Amino acid sequence: MYRTGCLTEVPFEVTSYMKAPVYLYYGLSNFYQNHRRFVNSKSDKQLAGHEVSKRSLEVGSPLAYPWEERSTVEEFRVGSYNYSLFDFVYSPAGLIPWSMFNDTFLLYRVASDTERQLLCNSSAFSRLTNKPLEAVAAFGKGCIKKGIAWSSDVKEKYKPIYFPPYQTHHGPPLRDRAPYFVWSASPSAYGQNASATSDNVYFENGWYNEEPGHAIPVSTDEDLMVWARAASMPKFRKLHRILNQDLSPGKYIMVVGEHYDVSSFNGEKFFVLSTLSWIGGSSLCLQKMYLYIAAASLISAVVFFFLSKQYKSRAVQAVEALSSS
Repeated sequence: MYRTGCLTEVPFEVTSYMKAPVYLYYGLSNFYQNHRRFVNSKSDKQLAGHEVSKRSLEVGSPLAYPWEERSTVEEFRVGSYNYSLFDFVYSPAGLIPWSMFNDTFLLYRVASDTERQLLCNSSAFSRLTNKPLEAVAAFGKGCIKKGIAWSSDVKEKYKPIYFPPYQTHHGPPLRDRAPYFVWSASPSAYGQNASATSDNVYFENGWYNEEPGHAIPVSTDEDLMVWARAASMPKFRKLHRILNQDLSPGKYIMVVGEHYDVSSFNGEKFFVLSTLSWIGGSSLCLQKMYLYIAAASLISAVVFFFLSKQYKSRAVQAVEALSSS
């Protein structure tokens, strides 16, 4: 297992032609997304862009507030005023946003011993609009991020978060009433101008408190939507990007920016490149089972049809014999 925060090159070979679209998945093992506490650890109202009350936010705990599991709570400045961690709530709150998979992928085709062709940069996309940040022409046809999540999630369930107006807070702590301020990705990540700067480096950069570099997700990020769809088994894979170009047989290199720590739960992580056929993905177990059941049902129907014909004719003959006698 590699330590997090490093770049890992994974060379591999494509042995058969893969026709576009090619789907890039990431996978985890020994991660129980179906645990009840994990599934409930988000605020649907908050993710839908509404102002939350204390009651609706409690479903996001733990990791709902930046003061949780902190021995000291110091004041810091935002704009012209001083605030405490008690004045803020994470947005989005809960274990689901906090634990979102955040490794990055660079896919290269090996043209020669000294030349690589970049096919996909998974991090070159806006977290707000999910559109490319750089020209697609820079890496061929490239890959896309927009469209990896369910359309119902994009249209209905996930909206830009609610930003309450900054104001001086002189009341009781946040845990005793509805929150006033949100601790989130920076307003610029949502396409808004920052109303005030802060001397707290975590708040200013949109990081989780005392977790350097751990960015708080943007609520409209389709990576978050995919992650929030809980897997039923501890080993799973989730759609990450879609490549718009064919992959011909040859040598490739995946450069993985490892930021996601799996050692804490004794897990493993992996990536998969796959295509779809008319019957679905490369794992045909479920499709084969459906075909076998359908074939067995059809054969049974035919057998019972002929049996009913045979026994029906005998029954008619018996009735006629009784009538004639």
